[in-house]
Amino acid sequence: MALSRVTIWNSGDILTAAALNGEFNNVLNNAITLISPYTSTVDAGNKQTINFILEKLAAAVTPANQARLYYRTDNNLPEFDTGSNTRTIPDFVWSGGQLTKSGANLQFATYAHNLIPINGRLEIIPDTPPTLGTGGLAASTTYNIYAFMSGATLTMEASATAKAQQAGTGVPIKSGDATRTFLGTATTDAGILWSTIVPVSSFWSPTSPTFIYMDELTGLGTSNDGGSPNTVLDIAVGSCASDDATVANRVQMSLTSAFTKSTSAWAVGTGNGGLDTGAVANSTWYHVYIIQRTDTNNVDVLFSTSASSPTMPTNYNKRRRIGSFFTSGAAAIIAFTQVSDLFLWSSPVLDINDTNPGAAVLTKTLTTPLGVQVEALFNAVFNAGSSTNAVLYFKNPAVTDQAPAANAAPLGQIVGSGAAGANSFQAGQVRILTNTSSQVNYRLSASGVNDIVRAATVGWYDRRGRG
Repeated sequence: MALSRVTIWNSGDILTAAALNGEFNNVLNNAITLISPYTSTVDAGNKQTINFILEKLAAAVTPANQARLYYRTDNNLPEFDTGSNTRTIPDFVWSGGQLTKSGANLQFATYAHNLIPINGRLEIIPDTPPTLGTGGLAASTTYNIYAFMSGATLTMEASATAKAQQAGTGVPIKSGDATRTFLGTATTDAGILWSTIVPVSSFWSPTSPTFIYMDELTGLGTSNDGGSPNTVLDIAVGSCASDDATVANRVQMSLTSAFTKSTSAWAVGTGNGGLDTGAVANSTWYHVYIIQRTDTNNVDVLFSTSASSPTMPTNYNKRRRIGSFFTSGAAAIIAFTQVSDLFLWSSPVLDINDTNPGAAVLTKTLTTPLGVQVEALFNAVFNAGSSTNAVLYFKNPAVTDQAPAANAAPLGQIVGSGAAGANSFQAGQVRILTNTSSQVNYRLSASGVNDIVRAATVGWYDRRGRG
């Protein structure tokens, strides 16, 4: 205690009324000093402490006193001292778990931490996570997955009831039932097994930061199917932001398991058709989209001849183009390989084969996706059969036309070597940005009757919506 005496009394001293009143007044006027600071543990005897206000500090303390609790006035958040670190108690409510697939079941397991908001409380996600099978469910159906407390046990259910947002907390819940917290969506396949899963990443209160998705894209590689390469496209797991013109309206769309889509009419789910309209056509470019309906968060895949405006299935309102494929004269998907943004033909295509093309600029169409600008990758050969030291120059059609030269801009990519002749060949690999009609320009500095220009398209680089 810090209360000081008024008088030090000695044997034989006379206690006067004034002295006694002084001692009592000292206690009454400084009562708090009788208990402050504590010199031992204080036992409240299981009684409430009311009107209690935390210590207010303008910055974090130096960690030293385990379990010390205080309030930060600079960020309006309470903090506590672990003895070695300080930790903030956040003012938002979010789920630390994630909906995933475990064997034949769904499970909701700890991901960032072990708490989930349910009906205004933070419930603990157990070390042995709850699971959910497909018993009693229908085939090829998308369900909303909800978590709820069955007594003291965290439990999951699949429901066709739409989700809503709980007022005041922002937590997604089952419409009309705040005891059910929305975890994501899951779709059954034709055999009533879980296939596509779209988890909710986190739950934020209205006062918390808002996720802004830009042009993220990871995974989602495409390839010819191993069993039916002519009619089925495989799409790998991955995630991307939707392509809304207003950035704030974009959502993150994820495939949590690999997908296959055929070139038949679109139907929900993996293993079904992918065409937005009509029947698959011969010698036609198709663009591959990830699509989502935000009422259920179900994510799927769609094929369209449109590079920007596919015909969306009912209720699907988000999309992102992730690649393209071309059909043969028999409407088969032509074989290709994709590595990130690079698409390579299994068999390169000879797109340019011109004899004596002249010295004026020419426009040529390459076998690259129609309707989008990509960087065409092609092998070019110049046979200077007539012209000595002629220069071959490729460019994008939007670039100003200039005559190529060996010693002045714009130069060129390939230069004939020395004297002209039937065996005078020069070659190189060229990478040029196309226009949306799959076209590039080329031009020779000089051209003669025996000069030949050839180009075989090897593949293309496609940014797929990234800036």
